[in-house]
Amino acid sequence: MLPAPEESNTRHGRLLYTVLVDLDAVTASRYDIVAALHRQRIGTGVHYRGVHRHSYFRERFALRPGDYPVADRISDQTLSLPLGPALSDEDVSDVISALRRTLDYFRRPR
Repeated sequence: MLPAPEESNTRHGRLLYTVLVDLDAVTASRYDIVAALHRQRIGTGVHYRGVHRHSYFRERFALRPGDYPVADRISDQTLSLPLGPALSDEDVSDVISALRRTLDYFRRPR
């Protein structure tokens, strides 16, 4: 799991922090990971889906599942974590610790 690289001459909006979960490295689905984080009182979300998965674009342009495999993979692996000015440093540490515990729990044996 890696954070998105920072672009030069930009400023993060600090609305959402997304991570890309390597589903080949874990024995769980993204939704299993979401459920495990929620049990640890860490709210998460799934905010970004490939444009081709939205009904308007699917219907308007006759898009089918599998038309954009890279976008599908990213759509299935992206997870939004809590972020915002109301989070204390301790809150951020709690999010990081919970995510690490969860990924360690689901880590696929080598």
